[in-house]
This record gives sequence, structure tokens and C-alpha cells, in this order.
Amino acid sequence: MPEFFGEKLVESDVDPDPERRGRIKSFESDPNILIKSFPAKDLVRDNGAIAYFEGVQSPFEAAMLAIELYEELKAAYGIPAIPGAFILKKDAAGKELLYTQTERMEGQTLAAVAEEGFRDSGFLEELRRLYASIARYLIDKYKKKEHFLSDVVHPDQYLYGPAAPGSKERHIRLIDIDPRFVTKSDVAAFISFGLLAQTAGNWEEKHPGLAFDEARDALRSFVSQLSPKERRIFSNSIEKIERFVNGRPAAEPAA
Repeated sequence: MPEFFGEKLVESDVDPDPERRGRIKSFESDPNILIKSFPAKDLVRDNGAIAYFEGVQSPFEAAMLAIELYEELKAAYGIPAIPGAFILKKDAAGKELLYTQTERMEGQTLAAVAEEGFRDSGFLEELRRLYASIARYLIDKYKKKEHFLSDVVHPDQYLYGPAAPGSKERHIRLIDIDPRFVTKSDVAAFISFGLLAQTAGNWEEKHPGLAFDEARDALRSFVSQLSPKERRIFSNSIEKIERFVNGRPAAEPAA
């Protein structure tokens, strides 16, 4: 049985998908402490289309960058990532691993809440703010050519649930602390833009009372400033963005 700083690790039941079972461990003494591990040597990689941790020279530097980016999500953009820790450590076989440690959060996926018809007005407002924050985050990172976390755009990375065990107060939280998807690839950025626009548009279509006006206006302004070259290279993603931004008129400016 593997150990982590003296704590025995067991398979967690937090992920019900049998294909992913075993990827997440927990402390034998406390099932609410969740541990994931990733081979450190695999963090800096290039799959041919997208380079991850481009320019980073070592696993330690990669770990430090991942920590910085996760802290930045909430501090600078209001994206509600749950607290977590990153630890670079060798296992019993001497293999260097990057461990992530988080606390278990109960709740529903965003899609599950959506299927219930968005009866919770607090959820609606948090969802609007989340999509506006993600749009701002992706636009800033693309314009500055900085590393970013490309998987924050995926809805299945989030849960809506109690703010604390036993609490009736519920919030959206980014729960999947995964350091592997750090990139400054333009390709990854436009894939993320397209997914953000497509997901938001699909939800608006299914639920007419929901409108991501702030995210829409941010993306509308962004695509209006793209060069002919960018429009040519990233035409598929831009088509998704423009389909979304043209689905509704621009929000009225605040008085």
C-alpha cells in the first residue's frame, strides 16, 4: 500500500467513473483528504500541436509555476479554485512525482444543476460571474502570451455544493487540481475560447432565462481586434465565438 508522508493511501470513491477509478487516492485515516500524483518528468512535453510548460527547464520549476497559476485564478480573476497543495517528492521506488492534495467537496456537476432547470438563483449568478471571469482570464493570458491553465474552461472541472461540510450555503468551486495542462500555446487558447463560447451558447439555448452577457461582450471585443492572420489560422474557433456573440445583442452599457 503506497504512503504519503507516513499516511497510507487507499483508492478513493470520489470519482464514480470506473474508467478513472484509481487515479485519486485518499488518506486511509481521512477519506476527505484527496491525493493525485503525476510523473514529474512528463509535465514538460510537446504533443506536436500544443507544448506544455514551454520554456520551463525542470520539474521543480514546473511545480512552482503550477502553484503560482492556481493561486492567481482566485486572487486575480475570481475563479473559485478550492485550496490545494503541490508537493514534489520521490516515491518508494525513487520516481519523482508531483502530488496534489485537496479536500473532498460534495456537490453536483454544473450539467446536473442545469438539467434541474436552474431553480437556484444563487447558482445562476455565480455561473454568469464564472464565465465572465474565465473569458477575462483567457483573453488576458492570450494577449500577454503567458502560461495559463487550459482546462479551467471545462464544465466538468467544477462542482456546485456546500461551502463547508454541513453548510446550507452552496457555491461553485473548481475542484480538479491538475497541473498537467499549463501552456501558452495559441492553439490551446483558441480551443479554449471556442469551447467557452460553445458551452455558454448551448446552455443559453436550453435555458432562455440564462444570459452570459458579460462573457459575450468580452469575447465580442476580443474577436473584433484580431488580425487577418489570426482569423485565418483560428477560423474554426472564431466561428464558434462569433456564433455565440451574435446570438444576442451586446449588453447595454451601465449608466
